[in-house]
Amino acid sequence: MISIGNRYTVRGFDGEYTLMGESGWYVQSEVSSYIPALHSSAYAGIDAGAVYGPSARMGTGRTLAGAVVGMRGDISPGFSYDVFAGTPLYKPQGHRTGRAFGFTLSRRW
Repeated sequence: MISIGNRYTVRGFDGEYTLMGESGWYVQSEVSSYIPALHSSAYAGIDAGAVYGPSARMGTGRTLAGAVVGMRGDISPGFSYDVFAGTPLYKPQGHRTGRAFGFTLSRRW
């Protein structure tokens, strides 16, 4: 099974409702620019994906596309962050979702 429509697959979706199928694919494309003074990178991306199989035919649709902008970088040695905002670009009619906003703080040992 594959599920698309969350921050780890097709970004820009809130992840509450995803598309699922027995098989499928997704692609994430991203451009970024490093900002040395902030030890961070600003980024923008466009993602797309599709699901297939018997269970995918029973859902609202098979294809999603979304966009994301964000900033990621190091706060101090061992700590990093990623903050982002995303929006759906294409979704099946009737697929309920909202824009996505998020923040991740990570500690490396």
